[in-house]
Amino acid sequence: MIRVAVKFCGHCNPLRDMMDVFGQLKEGLPHACVEPYLRMADADVLVILHGCRMECAEIPSFSGPVIQASPLRLDFQPVSGE
Repeated sequence: MIRVAVKFCGHCNPLRDMMDVFGQLKEGLPHACVEPYLRMADADVLVILHGCRMECAEIPSFSGPVIQASPLRLDFQPVSGE
């Protein structure tokens, strides 16, 4: 089972419920173990969830793949609002 660690930004955007986004991520990856980064720093993949366009979440030293997601971009590529 792939292990996915999720690191959150500072939650400065009150319009974005990051725990809801985290829940959707867990639901969308039913065959993965998805946990907050602080509980699983040795995961296989790290997902950084940015709550706004500033994308200010710090990226920790991580040896595996890192995926960054913000409201309008995924790994710095534009995405639709869906």
